[in-house]
Amino acid sequence: MLKRLLGKLSLPSKICAGTRAAEEIGNPWEPMDLRRRRMIFTSVKLNDRTVSALVDSGTSRSIINASLARELGLVPLGETSTTSFTRRVSGLSYRAQTIEAAGTIVHDLPIDSYGAADLDALSGQRIPLIVGRDVLRIIDVEVDFIGDRVRWLKKQPDTDFRADFTLPLQGERAAFPSIDLILEGRQRVRALLDLGSDTPITVAADYAREHGLLYERIQSSAVSIGLEGVLTNIAFSLRTVQIGEIELHDVPVHAVENWKLAEPISLGWPLFHSFHMVLSLGRKSLQATVDRHILASEIQRDRLGISGSREEKKLVISHVAQGSPAWQAGLRVNDAVVSVDGRSISRNYPIPGERLGFRRPGSSIVLELSSGRMIHLTLENYF
Repeated sequence: MLKRLLGKLSLPSKICAGTRAAEEIGNPWEPMDLRRRRMIFTSVKLNDRTVSALVDSGTSRSIINASLARELGLVPLGETSTTSFTRRVSGLSYRAQTIEAAGTIVHDLPIDSYGAADLDALSGQRIPLIVGRDVLRIIDVEVDFIGDRVRWLKKQPDTDFRADFTLPLQGERAAFPSIDLILEGRQRVRALLDLGSDTPITVAADYAREHGLLYERIQSSAVSIGLEGVLTNIAFSLRTVQIGEIELHDVPVHAVENWKLAEPISLGWPLFHSFHMVLSLGRKSLQATVDRHILASEIQRDRLGISGSREEKKLVISHVAQGSPAWQAGLRVNDAVVSVDGRSISRNYPIPGERLGFRRPGSSIVLELSSGRMIHLTLENYF
């Protein structure tokens, strides 16, 4: 999974916005397909070319895939750097003539590139462009997690959206937007809002230890993908998380060592799975309605315990979570799975992006290894 992508503004930018007539550019909804893609994608025009862009409030400056930069004939302006969860990463800086969405045009925009080809391979899908806070400060975005759809909004939104509540976004204009929350009835804490992450909550491991979040709690491990590559994190669950008057239960968490971000907690989009919301960095607000039925349902989590990569006609395991059904069945790193539920691995099976471990608890899955060994597993919560 793509964990999060955090860019740091390192070149002066001159950003100005223009608008086109409403009849020229509307606000069509686009399907997100979050069950498969696990990221919020929508369309923008980059130098008049329509491209699919990942919406990421955790990135200060937009990021372009190096291959797309070459296709558009962009010339590198120099080196740049960014701070990820655990370290600084170097890349190249470019400048886009225009990025356009919902009739608003952002001109002369610096954008960066950081080994997106590796991210494509690790996440299993192409990521042409990542739209960061440089654009989100100018153009609002409406995300309907309930309906699995997303759209850009005009500067004067022509939407019939009516919020039940509004959360103020903290942080200065160029800083990471954040909101306040309460973990398991403890004191209020500020958390970063990172819609580019598909982990509900990510926390600094040192913070988790200092505040007793790991004490007498079932723990395992999980991997995440970001600019720094693949990280192995501590996996555990929080009993309750309160955002305003909304309370969520049994929330999956990753704890990351060597944390480098300004706040000790980061919130990914799955935490808002019951929300229909409008994110406006310009107005420093998150307006939302909540589906109470979905709120009462579980936040999706892994119940299998393996991560790996697809190679030809096999899935090669790169991580096995301790205590998981896969671990208990004896699966280990470098084991190769050649079939799932009696069907051979191919380019299209399992469906790219499908999370086998996200099936309901009690579900059965049969894995065949290249050695010929058959593994019969029952999925269950293991952290």
